[in-house]
Amino acid sequence: MFRETYNKYLLTDAGTARLVLVVPSIMPHPLLSSVLSTLFSRWRFPSITLLPSPTMAVAAAGLRSALVVDLGWAETTVTGIYEYREIATKRSTRAMKSLLQETGRFLTRLSSNSNGDVDEISVNFEYCEEVASRFLWCKPQAGDHGSSATSQLTDPQEGDSGPTEEDIASLLHKTVSIPSPSNPSSNYMDIPFSKLSEPVEKVLFAKGVADCDLDDEEKPVALLVYNTLLQLPPDVRGICMSRIVFVGGGANIPGVRQRVLAEVSSLIDQHGWSPVRGKVIEQQRQMLQNLRLNERQTSVNNANDSTPPSPKTSVGKGDQEKRDTEEEEIDPVEEKLRRSRDKDTKPAVQGVLREVESLGPWAGASLVASLKIRSLVEIEREKFLQHGLTGASRDFDTHGHVPDRRSGLRSGGDRSSWTLAGWG
Repeated sequence: MFRETYNKYLLTDAGTARLVLVVPSIMPHPLLSSVLSTLFSRWRFPSITLLPSPTMAVAAAGLRSALVVDLGWAETTVTGIYEYREIATKRSTRAMKSLLQETGRFLTRLSSNSNGDVDEISVNFEYCEEVASRFLWCKPQAGDHGSSATSQLTDPQEGDSGPTEEDIASLLHKTVSIPSPSNPSSNYMDIPFSKLSEPVEKVLFAKGVADCDLDDEEKPVALLVYNTLLQLPPDVRGICMSRIVFVGGGANIPGVRQRVLAEVSSLIDQHGWSPVRGKVIEQQRQMLQNLRLNERQTSVNNANDSTPPSPKTSVGKGDQEKRDTEEEEIDPVEEKLRRSRDKDTKPAVQGVLREVESLGPWAGASLVASLKIRSLVEIEREKFLQHGLTGASRDFDTHGHVPDRRSGLRSGGDRSSWTLAGWG
């Protein structure tokens, strides 16, 4: 694979080229060592730079901070990036692999006309992948009227007001023709369009499963995003929640992004930003709310009972002099500079759920490599051939690292411990 990629697309001199690898933040060292040894043994690259894919997705979006939701093949990862540094990461096994397996079981039930649960899959992988990429979609959240989630399906023009409830209802009652799972080359079968959303809801959003029955690595995507935002500090959370970047193959399924944002918004309205749950907590919140209402009613009654001030009350001499001095201290030059500064600078959007499009990790890494910026981890050829992965070094100078003042430590970079993920 590497030889074909290099001979077909790169066609550069390996002696002077700079190779940049975009890899996940947490990658098994045996796999990474195998990739690096293959590259260093086949081609004579002087060094290889490692860049984390979530940070590169943020760079490709033109941002410095964001929440990256990667709906990948084996797992779904949600990573909080602040100033190009990873500060929080959560993972779930609800990803495209599980979705394709559920799609295979769904198509097997259709071909055998079975209504029960079928564990075996009788259709081939290519057919499942084709159906998943062409026909699967996601329903809007219940009570959301589907205006945002189905906009990708109907694709209204700019002048239109968007799909109405009647259009959505007619869309859900339509049928589509797909190749028969038993004989895709000759026969076709008609299925309701609404049924094609069942695998997505069951796998990515855990429909019909209580939260208490799920393990930590089986959380649905919306709850995973909410828990990651909950883990962030309040100031970082306000910035990241307004810059949510979706990447990966699962992000291309129509309606998934809007459904995730709608469910996260519902979780925020229901629980706020408190990790504490339970009936007692809800009772205490209700009691505090009643106390606030009672205090407000009492203050209004006291204000009505008090006598209004006399209209002939004159302003004291001291207060008048204080107002005059405040008016004299206003500098017109400072006022003009303040107005021009407020006009030029736009306030940063934060505190609201918002999606931001990204060109992807590959485009971000290409932009970073064109700027000739040094990465956090750079692996030199000679050191790798001698010491393996322990020959990799972290660049302390460009990342504001404070050196350890203890004696007996090796200088020039800590080769014993390095990672692309956030440092704890």
